[in-house]
Amino acid sequence: VVLLVAILFASCTQTPFSVNPEGQSLFDILSEEQIETLTLELDVDKVRSKADGYQAALLSWEAPSGQLHAVPVKTKVRGKTRRDLCDFPPLKIKIDSVHHLGTTTLDVGKFKLVTHCLDAAEGDQYLQKEYLAYQMYGQLTDMAYRVHLVKIRYVDLNGKYLPEIRYAFLLESKEELLNRLDAEEVDDELAVTQVNAWQYNLFAVYQCMIGN
Repeated sequence: VVLLVAILFASCTQTPFSVNPEGQSLFDILSEEQIETLTLELDVDKVRSKADGYQAALLSWEAPSGQLHAVPVKTKVRGKTRRDLCDFPPLKIKIDSVHHLGTTTLDVGKFKLVTHCLDAAEGDQYLQKEYLAYQMYGQLTDMAYRVHLVKIRYVDLNGKYLPEIRYAFLLESKEELLNRLDAEEVDDELAVTQVNAWQYNLFAVYQCMIGN
């Protein structure tokens, strides 16, 4: 369940990814400003019914300065097993246009949001454990997705459900990961000799530890 992208690693620079050289990604803004609470307004029925395709939504938060930012986004249900099994499945958040947020410019991009999955209280506990699994791997190597934990206030656009606050975490985009590592994605199968042996062994041992 954790974070392996088939990529060839060149070097490990820390330059943040940006489509617009003057802008920042949603992930960087939320993590750098240490935003802990978001509001996501969307059609809850479309999420719970696992409807295909993107739906219009609104993502908002309060900046450290006290300014409220509200960004039109699109969301859609994602995942495979979780899409079938979760009460509230994971989402993809898509930002189609550049937005100016005070002194910060928000870039376009697509981001994965890992949700609580289960309506029961255990859902938040499992979510936090998965977040810690990403954090632990990130302590071992830079070749891991960065994650940012938040509380999300879900607001139903149709007013059918009361607002609900649950834990979730956002992953940096694949493009950010590749840019940060100065790497490229590989679609073809790789021979063992083409993979960084140290990273491969580290990942295998880590997955064994998480599985047990």
